[in-house]
Amino acid sequence: MTEPLTHVIAPDKQNEWIAVLYVLYEMGMINPDCSKKDFMQRMATALGSPGINEYSWQMYKFKETASKYDDLFKRIQSIAQEVKIRDNN
Repeated sequence: MTEPLTHVIAPDKQNEWIAVLYVLYEMGMINPDCSKKDFMQRMATALGSPGINEYSWQMYKFKETASKYDDLFKRIQSIAQEVKIRDNN
């Protein structure tokens, strides 16, 4: 029997999660009564990744190197399109 995971975020993918969560918040997909700080704290707890709670520095770096995440967002868009096509068949 395996031990339950303490977190589900891959060790080297935390910044990508921060970028995605930030975009979801900025898109207005989160209740407007929930502050960005509270949202990120809740997601850090939910995902078991306390580093997400330290999003301010990561977002500063993200804004400086946004092109680094272009591939991530293109892949998300591609996967969404694949799911749409699959679900329509």
